[in-house]
Amino acid sequence: MTQVARPVAVALHLSGGEIVTGPTRQTIGHLPGRSVRVTPSWQAPSPTNGSREVAWVVRLTADDATAQVVASSPRAGEAQAMIGPLAKS
Repeated sequence: MTQVARPVAVALHLSGGEIVTGPTRQTIGHLPGRSVRVTPSWQAPSPTNGSREVAWVVRLTADDATAQVVASSPRAGEAQAMIGPLAKS
């Protein structure tokens, strides 16, 4: 029986804001990892086939708005980043 890993998903969670463009959760597919890189493993990664870009347009509704970006995959685990406070312009 062959098991296929589920793809990586990225989600944006806002406090004090709303998403104007882009779904809250975006599936970005499978990422091959660093083993396929040609550059040395100690060198900082650059955008390759192992990276994807996601984007959201948000409208802030509070002066102390924050965002949390979560990338997850059942097999690889989860990475989180907090952004904020965000500034209204």
